[in-house]
Amino acid sequence: MISKRQTIPYYQYLTLFILGIVSSLLPLFLETVPGYMDAEYYFAGARRIFEGQGSTEMILWNYLDDPQGLPHPAHTYWMPLTSYVAALGMFLTGSSDFTSARLIFILIAGLIPPLTAFLSFSLSHRRGYAWLAGLLAVFSGFYFIYLTDTATFSLYMLLGGLFFAVAFFTFRTSGKIHFLIIQAVLLGILAGLMHLTRADGILWLFAALLILLWNSFSLKKEVNANPARSKGFRFLAVVLPVLFAYFVVMSPWFARNLQSYGHLLTPGSSKTLWIANYDQTFTYPASQLNFQQWWAQGIASHLDAWGQALISNLKTLLAVQNQIFLLPLAVIGIVKLRKKRVIQFALILGLATFGLMTFVFPFAGERGGYLHSSSALQPLLWAVIPVGLEGFITTGVRLRNWKPRQSTQFFTTGILILAAMFTSFIFFTRVIGSSVQAPAWSSAGTDYTEVEQFVEVYHPDKSDVVLVNNPPGYYLASGRPSIVIPCGDEQTLKTVAVRYHASILVVDGNIVDDLAGLNDLPGNRDWLDYLGSAGGAEIYSINIQ
Repeated sequence: MISKRQTIPYYQYLTLFILGIVSSLLPLFLETVPGYMDAEYYFAGARRIFEGQGSTEMILWNYLDDPQGLPHPAHTYWMPLTSYVAALGMFLTGSSDFTSARLIFILIAGLIPPLTAFLSFSLSHRRGYAWLAGLLAVFSGFYFIYLTDTATFSLYMLLGGLFFAVAFFTFRTSGKIHFLIIQAVLLGILAGLMHLTRADGILWLFAALLILLWNSFSLKKEVNANPARSKGFRFLAVVLPVLFAYFVVMSPWFARNLQSYGHLLTPGSSKTLWIANYDQTFTYPASQLNFQQWWAQGIASHLDAWGQALISNLKTLLAVQNQIFLLPLAVIGIVKLRKKRVIQFALILGLATFGLMTFVFPFAGERGGYLHSSSALQPLLWAVIPVGLEGFITTGVRLRNWKPRQSTQFFTTGILILAAMFTSFIFFTRVIGSSVQAPAWSSAGTDYTEVEQFVEVYHPDKSDVVLVNNPPGYYLASGRPSIVIPCGDEQTLKTVAVRYHASILVVDGNIVDDLAGLNDLPGNRDWLDYLGSAGGAEIYSINIQ
């Protein structure tokens, strides 16, 4: 209804790419620091790579792999590709500043709107749909403030969109198995890159295998012409290439893990299954995390955790993925396109991702894991919304005698205005806050800068290790080795300080209950000398003979 079937011109893709780049300049200038711990971690990792330190870090933000000390193997919880992408920008400019780290992410942000338009056009073959979907990717709501940050959002979004493009729209095999093999290699590469971006990216390898097996058993022409090419041959012809490509991409990472830990995956990965509350992410020693202690929490505790994660992730589905007002159109579009295999597989992936981040990793999912993971599905979701709009208008024409052309123009314009307003509101409240001169986004980095200025008076040696709630953030602000305050009491804190040779303790209000007294009632302890307050934190010197 939005326009007649037609080819999509290259300048439409170019225009959307330019709009994506231009719109990303606003966050570039006003988000002067990573802004939260995930992005700070990737940025810190990129600096180490740029400085020639490889996949190592001078921070410990959890104890899940029983770290032996500093420097420590990097990315033992979060995956490494984001840091390497950020480091590439640094190598291009020869500088390790935050702007350099974001260069490639700006390019990626520019690629997402035309990729979304391609998916939309591939679903409908209508140029108007592609324009609308691409512009929705420009006015991306909550995602807008994160796309150019040193985080996984834009990278995972791009790879997810490319995955759907290669799996369903780029190749027309026409019974030719060699096309299927090429498709398998490309999907294996994309699945490997997605796994290197996020741990849940392994889901996309299984998706690639399912899609390719479905495609292989749909081949008839070439197989009938050559009976030797049996079902077994077709099975191997897709499984081996996709697995080979995946392992080629992942092999450097697996090799690092084998060298450091003797396993393909880091040993701390499985322990997150047994976390009974979010604070246990920082448990020391992590050997306490096991099925027995998880089960001992009681089924009521787990039901509560699953319920909270379910509510939180449903809110993300509504407010982040669909900007609230787009949800009805997304539902209509999915229903109208439900017979297309791309939609069927996307629903399977979406449900698998939602289930994983709700019932398997509820605390990570509630704290942003689902927000990150679902970004891979976002380009396809934007792509179906114009189809939903057509269905909505068709119903209005039938029931309310709407005029198709005028209704289409009115609702398309209205959707884009609402998307722009929603995006602007999120940007101004989350990034700018009450002052353009002192953006809210930069407040955390400013606080740690003030803390470090105070600490330097008492500990001028930059090699002194700091115990702090946000080690990546403090490391970036100070250059000091930083380790996380563990979940536990003061004895646990003292044990960690001794093992990792910590000299400084920085405590703020974001601390476990057992250690709240260090913030609420600051003062000397038998092993802690209270130094004073700065940047909203209480600061201690660790004095252990």
